[in-house]
Amino acid sequence: MDILKLKIEHIPFLKIFTFYALGILSANLINWSESLYYNLIYLTIFFFLFCLGLHVFKLLRQYQFLLHILLFLLGLINIGTHLPKVTPDLENDNIYLAKLMEDPTRSGQVLQFKSKLYIEKDDKKNKYAELKIKTSIWDKDSAILHLNKGDLISFKGKIQLLPPPYNPSQFDYSQYLKNKGIYYQVFIPIQNIKLIKHYTDQEGRFQKAIKNIQNSLQTKFKEFIPSETSFQIASAITFGYRSNLSPQVFDVFSNTGTIHVLSVSGFHVSLMYLLFTLILSPLDRIRGGRQIRFSFILIFIWFYALICGFVPAVLRATLMFSLFLIGYWKNKVILSLNAVFSSAFLLLVYDPFMIFDIGFQLSYLAVLGILIFVPLFNQLYSRHNWIYKSFYNLVSVSLAAQLTTTPLAIYYFHQFPTYFLFSNLFITIPSTIILYLGTILVFIPWRRMSEVFGTILDFAIAITYKNLSYIDSLPLSNIQGIQLNKFECLFSYLGIFALFIAYNTKCKRTLIVSTFCINLVLSVVLMSRIKQKEFNGLKIYNTGKQISFAFINRGNVQLFSSYDSLSHKNLRYSVFPDLKKYTDTKEITFTRLASDHLNNSINFQDKKSIFISNGKANGFQNPELLIIRNNTDLPDKLNASLTLFDGSNSIKHIQKCIHLLEAENRSYYILKDNFAYVWESDHIWKKPVYPF
Repeated sequence: MDILKLKIEHIPFLKIFTFYALGILSANLINWSESLYYNLIYLTIFFFLFCLGLHVFKLLRQYQFLLHILLFLLGLINIGTHLPKVTPDLENDNIYLAKLMEDPTRSGQVLQFKSKLYIEKDDKKNKYAELKIKTSIWDKDSAILHLNKGDLISFKGKIQLLPPPYNPSQFDYSQYLKNKGIYYQVFIPIQNIKLIKHYTDQEGRFQKAIKNIQNSLQTKFKEFIPSETSFQIASAITFGYRSNLSPQVFDVFSNTGTIHVLSVSGFHVSLMYLLFTLILSPLDRIRGGRQIRFSFILIFIWFYALICGFVPAVLRATLMFSLFLIGYWKNKVILSLNAVFSSAFLLLVYDPFMIFDIGFQLSYLAVLGILIFVPLFNQLYSRHNWIYKSFYNLVSVSLAAQLTTTPLAIYYFHQFPTYFLFSNLFITIPSTIILYLGTILVFIPWRRMSEVFGTILDFAIAITYKNLSYIDSLPLSNIQGIQLNKFECLFSYLGIFALFIAYNTKCKRTLIVSTFCINLVLSVVLMSRIKQKEFNGLKIYNTGKQISFAFINRGNVQLFSSYDSLSHKNLRYSVFPDLKKYTDTKEITFTRLASDHLNNSINFQDKKSIFISNGKANGFQNPELLIIRNNTDLPDKLNASLTLFDGSNSIKHIQKCIHLLEAENRSYYILKDNFAYVWESDHIWKKPVYPF
């Protein structure tokens, strides 16, 4: 059916998905409790029986709005099942039982995993409420007990709320966890934990078998692909394994707008379909061969999704393509909007938290953009030369996908790849070759041939990465630091889809609405960029026990930090998202501060000074700002305009120093477990400004 002549009635799953999704999104506005949860279940059952009675006895012909309310309630209950319904004790240390929900991962001296906490109910003995919680174990001597998913542990600790992001524009990790149903965290010393029971079952064995397959694939790629960078890219493109990607590789693909090729998506699944269709096409000549071909391909793409880890992007692509295969197999129906929304609905029934997943949102928006805008672009081109037409199809697909994903991508990542069209046209053929070579490498049983294909794959990836790096190095290849809030993002999409409706219906009013929305968003973004470029001041960031601050003067940024280099992951996570608003990260001037046992004195802006006290202040003068670190005592003469305590100080030491400062009526600020401190030039040394 022509997308330009499509009506809402032709997409029944659009309404089903919309009302079900609204129910999921509304769950975060509710203060959940067990009684409320069960009352909603009873209400939904009653509503279902009421709708069924109306249908059976034909008491009401038009009762679709009642079904929409039922879908809303079902979405509400589905996600409510996973949300916390009890409030734990946040004041005292208690002894808890917990079950590991995943295999632990180690980061330095800390072991982290998600667990299911069992909290005893006050009103019922031996009855427990379940609570998802982020669990971290301090293990300084690396002597941690061997823990696996499903193990039951006992520990003593104090439950805490998830902390907010402390720095401007920093990724909100607490909201990320809340979008997975986790609202609390706990830190446990190794001596306070005890293993109660190792847990194994059939599901665990199955998951371990899949993990062993994934590890063997990684091992084979590692063995036969010589370059580490090529190994990382091959693993990501072929199977979506991105955990090994270095920051440099990730930045190149992200800055050029080609990061999507590093995640298994509909593009990868369709390439697999084309490959096996070509290989198995002779089967169509025999009786029942077409059914055998489709069945084999259907089984294979689900196995492919399995070894890719069943992440949301893979599930989305696999389910959508399965619906396409079944429809094409039975009725030769191409992929439709109804299939897109039906697959989205089924995935949200399976896991309602997927609606908050960035990959889920971007992938569906990309598919919607292709289905909606490519037919519109095709009307603008009438030449029939297959070479020009193929090239034009690639351009239109890239433009359509970028059009519908750009506002959301800017909202999440605050950047726009200027050369996205050229990058995507360039990456299409190389990524196809890399995917096919990687797939062949997996199935080759002979070592000599594996070495040959590994070398070819390494060469293909090296050329591809070199060219993408060149595109990334071009002037203005990536506009960073673009700020877009939820309402501006919403207005952007209102403008985009109003433009489509205006073209489809030839309605001038809709065109005016589209023009107004798009111009409004562009104006707000432009004004924000101008204001950012005019910013002049100092920002002191919360980077835990390390110190990091930046002098910003109209686009010129000087960053001082006790971290060893600009490439440190904590700077990239905590500081870079904010500094990108003022300049490109490649233009930041970096100065490493002296080690923790040495003091630092820095002058700036008309003889204003910062003194960082890491020990006894020899030669101490009167700075404008005094930063106390590592439990250093205050100087004898307190002449600083402001004294700041960072995260390297203990609470006890901070409280002792505050008592002395208040006695002399001196200003101070506690950076430990608190928001970054920001001064603008007009307010410098007077009061902080919190822009987030």
